[in-house]
Amino acid sequence: MIVLTSDGLSTKSLRDSIKRQIPRKGKAAIITTASAEYKEKDKHIPSHILALCELGYSISCMDVEHEDPKRLKDFDLILINGGNPYYLLHHLRKSGADKVLKEMSEAGRTLIGVSAGSVVLQERFDLMDCYTAEMNAGVHVDSKIGVGLTNSIVMPHYDRCQQLYPAFESKLYDFEQKNQVKVTRLKDGEAVIINDDGSIDRIFGRDV
Repeated sequence: MIVLTSDGLSTKSLRDSIKRQIPRKGKAAIITTASAEYKEKDKHIPSHILALCELGYSISCMDVEHEDPKRLKDFDLILINGGNPYYLLHHLRKSGADKVLKEMSEAGRTLIGVSAGSVVLQERFDLMDCYTAEMNAGVHVDSKIGVGLTNSIVMPHYDRCQQLYPAFESKLYDFEQKNQVKVTRLKDGEAVIINDDGSIDRIFGRDV
């Protein structure tokens, strides 16, 4: 199962919905690789750990930039944390973790993307160039193809970014029209589950 989130399992409503979808308990790994400043010291890691513990998982953090990605096969659930999507995709490929994640998905393991972690799991990666191309300066990711586990396209943090950047929706609409695709706009606290047939179930996990 693949779960694409905006900011992780950040609300009780979202966690309650996910509980009905994924196995309860097991071993979970959090991939912390998304950039030099998004490792174990990332302020979001503790909240991811708490959310997964609530679901009954024991937690380990793993950085595939420096650790053997084959270790991921020992886990029942993988959460890919956010940060710099280009940096993350670069090291997933360089380490071979992208291939490991594909194998795990095909084997029925649960993969949860958070922000950039959701973006890199998709087939299309070029939407990022409309907004954060400057983040590619350090790693120079040439291909605009992601890990390729789903052809669905999501834009995390839609509500937050729309408020901060006046042209945000306009760029998103232009991308859809130019490429004849549909982008799912994910607000913080929301997620989509990718079904085996490629369709998506959207979870509006907003606490009231």
